[in-house]
Amino acid sequence: DGTEGWRIKAQNKHRTRLLEGWNQYYPISFLLHAVHQEIQIVHKAEPRQDYPYTLEDKGKKLDFRATVHGGAGFRYLRDHVYHYDQDAYLKSLDFASGVYLTKTSGRSGSCIYYTHDERFIIKTMTSWETEVFHHMFPRYVKHLDAHPSDSLLTRMCGVYSIKMSAFGNAQDFLIMENIFPTTPTWGPFDLKGSSLGRSVAYEDRGGDVAMKDLDFIQACEGLEMNQLQREKLILSADQDTQFLLDCQITDYSLLLGGTKSATDGAMVYHIAIIDLFQTYNLQKKLESNFKTFVKRTEEQVISAVNPGVYRSRFMEFLSRVVAPAMADGISDQNAKEGDGHEEDDWIVL
Repeated sequence: DGTEGWRIKAQNKHRTRLLEGWNQYYPISFLLHAVHQEIQIVHKAEPRQDYPYTLEDKGKKLDFRATVHGGAGFRYLRDHVYHYDQDAYLKSLDFASGVYLTKTSGRSGSCIYYTHDERFIIKTMTSWETEVFHHMFPRYVKHLDAHPSDSLLTRMCGVYSIKMSAFGNAQDFLIMENIFPTTPTWGPFDLKGSSLGRSVAYEDRGGDVAMKDLDFIQACEGLEMNQLQREKLILSADQDTQFLLDCQITDYSLLLGGTKSATDGAMVYHIAIIDLFQTYNLQKKLESNFKTFVKRTEEQVISAVNPGVYRSRFMEFLSRVVAPAMADGISDQNAKEGDGHEEDDWIVL
């Protein structure tokens, strides 16, 4: 069916367990220790709360400080929007069970880690991203509360800063849900609706490397879905991107991939909007002007554009390329009568 060449290799070959002696061994260890401790705290409605901790390791007492960002908001999301079981959440975020570093780094050079059960992802953040987070987080909580089951926005679970000494710089971390319950059998793809530099060389594919817009166009003619499913996807994306526009966020991505259903082998799409901390700051404006006026690159093919233009292009790409309208003569009768799947089985938001 043409998809075999797009399958991902086993991901465990592309991740390495975090070992003692690595640069991030103690920061990640301290982070997860702080997660287990702070979940017992009744947070005040303050954007930042600082706590001193001591961790014993092989007979040594190691002191560090953890700043919990948006603690009360995240507690509300985990308990009342995501409906997490607290014990299961802490079990996933257990350092002793293992944390795995992927060879794929984030766009800003961030490090990306997976919990032992692959349920959560830990990603390093820049100080600028943390400031953007504080700017948009109150509205993020309200948006997720209003759209608990139909938002595509990545589910953030916590933001922390870990400082290991009085004189060192703090390292910021984001904990978020992994949208893929198992290794994708199709994809994954990271889509922006632009084309400049939006492909991955064949030899670089595999593991956690997400392919891009031009790869998606070459791989398929869009997601297979009926009209009701298409409308649901576009409505969710429209609501979410309007929220991002209100926060002046740009350069986000649509992450998608497919897994096989355990019951009947049908393809289940997993979709999220990720990378929510890029504002149209001076750097992005200079990048956009350089590509547009110096390199004579059309605005529609570059990713660094203002939030309004970015949203319009993103939604156009989604409705035209990712989820194109059905061909003439094809109805959504299957969706009404049942095509072997419930309406919501096709996609996990």
